[in-house]
Amino acid sequence: MNGFNRVRSTLRRTFFSSNGADASPNTTRREDFPILSHHLSSYERFDLSTGSQGASTTSLQNINSNNNSSSSHAPIIETTSDGVEFLPNNSKRTLRTIPGVFCPIALSMFSISLFMRVGFVVAHAGILQTLLQFGLCFIILFSTLLSVCSLATNGAIEGGGVYHMISRALGPEFGGSIGVLFFFANVIGNGQSVAALVEALVDSFGPGSKANAFQDTHWWRFLYGTIINIISLITCLLGSSLFSMATFFIFILVSFSYLMVVVSFFVQSPRAVVIPRVNTYAYDHQSFELNKTDLIYGQYTGFSSLTMRENTYANYTIDYTTGDMMNFATVFGVLFSSITGLLAGANMSGELKRPSRSIPTGSVSALFFVFFIFITETLLMAATTDRFTLTNNYLFLQDINIWAPFVIIGMIAAVFSACLSGLIGASRILEALAIDEIFGPVLSWIRGGTTRHGNPWAAVIFTFVLVQLAKGLSNGKNPNSIAINIGDLLGK
Repeated sequence: MNGFNRVRSTLRRTFFSSNGADASPNTTRREDFPILSHHLSSYERFDLSTGSQGASTTSLQNINSNNNSSSSHAPIIETTSDGVEFLPNNSKRTLRTIPGVFCPIALSMFSISLFMRVGFVVAHAGILQTLLQFGLCFIILFSTLLSVCSLATNGAIEGGGVYHMISRALGPEFGGSIGVLFFFANVIGNGQSVAALVEALVDSFGPGSKANAFQDTHWWRFLYGTIINIISLITCLLGSSLFSMATFFIFILVSFSYLMVVVSFFVQSPRAVVIPRVNTYAYDHQSFELNKTDLIYGQYTGFSSLTMRENTYANYTIDYTTGDMMNFATVFGVLFSSITGLLAGANMSGELKRPSRSIPTGSVSALFFVFFIFITETLLMAATTDRFTLTNNYLFLQDINIWAPFVIIGMIAAVFSACLSGLIGASRILEALAIDEIFGPVLSWIRGGTTRHGNPWAAVIFTFVLVQLAKGLSNGKNPNSIAINIGDLLGK
């Protein structure tokens, strides 16, 4: 009779494990044990020693027997035909691959780079070294992505993104230390995104521009960044659904703006491009005498083989925004730190309907898409714009665009999306740390500050405060400090 019962239990586990009412006693239910809730089922996938397996099985059976009556409504891990685990019927899991993974990653990697940094890199590194630097970035990011995909497809994924994946694979203690590092790195990286958006606004509408609507002092920059951060806070407090709608809309807007840039390269005739007055280095180092009203011009040549040859090789010189001499390492550091938004999608794992499928599919697609866009833009810039313009006007795309505001709108939208992704991603990591009780009761108020729809408002507000502090580290300008750049690289 006992043998018959064991056979019947095996058949139930095999064919009816997705049915909560018929699930066997060994079906892992998660309710009152936070760390177990996130990690135990996945640990069973690894080759533990016989003694450890026996202890784990005994403990799991005791837990199930003690909580059988109170866990009838707890979520059960289901498995698809190809062995991918997922958590079904979770009301807060509303995001699909495109709005939840592809768009946040693409926009985070575009950020300030799409409309400002690519021209900076081509100006100093030339075509060949720019392609080399993009190739190095791709290899590094793709190698990281393969590891993320391996973890993402190795079991059911809950909130916390890469932190949850690592803690599930290596244990909650090691995962907790990594989680803290990822959280603070995301906070610092978000502060960098806010500072980059402030830089774009001041360069476009500040002193020396036609509008001249923004002041360029430390406290004015801090105020602009605070306003941007508050808008991000409100969006994230309203939940992941609004975040996904916002990122999808922003992605369409940025894509259209970039399309107009590409069209402009083909339809605009050669013209003079004004070097902005904020470039004091160019105006102070001219060999001829200038009046206060005189302007310096570069040249947009249109497609020209001569321009292409001129921009082929590196010509490192002074960066007019910092006054520092550029070299391969500094230019690569600026480029790499500005396009490392690869984990923006994985950080949304708690809101994805099928994270084990969405994270690999969306991340790989976004990575290839972004690098195709960057390579295309590099070649278009190098073939149409002379080096003097590239070196002395990082916003020259406005001057050659069919309608100049397209560039401003796309740039502001892309960087603002990176701010959103950084804030919501960091808050989800903090929420996962609180749920796992890595620090005991210290973060219990974070765990309790969650809406009935699963939005961790307490974690979002706490992250907002830390981003404000991180933004202060940048001194209100585009951050170049070692601490901020290292934090950004670790976080993304």
